[in-house]
Amino acid sequence: MKEVIVTTSWDDGAVEDIKLLNLLNEYGLKGTFYIPESIDYEIEDGKKVVRMPDDDVKRIAESQEVGAHSLSHIYFDKLNREDVKAEISGSKGYLEDLLGKEVKMFCYPGGVFTENDAYEVKSAGFLGARTVDLFKFEVNDFFQMPTSINCYPFPFRYDSLRAFFQPVLKYKEEIFKLKLSIKSFLSWQNLAMAMFDHAVSNGGMFHLWGHSWEIEKNNMWQDLEEVFKYISNKEGVKYMTNSETLEFLKQGK
Repeated sequence: MKEVIVTTSWDDGAVEDIKLLNLLNEYGLKGTFYIPESIDYEIEDGKKVVRMPDDDVKRIAESQEVGAHSLSHIYFDKLNREDVKAEISGSKGYLEDLLGKEVKMFCYPGGVFTENDAYEVKSAGFLGARTVDLFKFEVNDFFQMPTSINCYPFPFRYDSLRAFFQPVLKYKEEIFKLKLSIKSFLSWQNLAMAMFDHAVSNGGMFHLWGHSWEIEKNNMWQDLEEVFKYISNKEGVKYMTNSETLEFLKQGK
């Protein structure tokens, strides 16, 4: 079998991350939790993400990886260069002081970044940075680490009739390009498992990411656990955090 890596990542540091932590540990999977110092992000109808207490951040770091997600989760296109630098370096310092160990990974808030932002992340001493680029199985740039699939309702969105088929239209080309089973269109679980099978057959990185608050909002915990069961404990598959994945790939170059 070709080299296969499974990694996961979870953004925003919401209180629901503890439920994710327990699921990952139950199935022997590894993940990187990208946690800002604070977050003022509205989910819907005035409801906001509830950021976990620092003691829970420490708890996550005991068995999984914690990565930086800026200080305040403000998208970088709304900030000047100096403020971006402060958000990046400050988030690394905050988490390293809290955890007492090196923080190697960064994730761009909202996936918004420029080449200058990536340069600042590298200059701050991070090993790499994760994006929200989907349907990828290889890492070509450590500071633009892509993902394979997002834990989000598929094939249908539930928030409006207008958006009913939006994900199908968005992902159709990629599904056909990868020659995935037609069953991939029937559910998010089918798509995730088909993409994992593609990684096993062809080699590469299967990278699942999401937001625990979004999983809660969309009632996807059972769907996610079904995928965890499918991808876990496979012979020959390496299960790694984001930084472990990059370090492994670095050794192979």
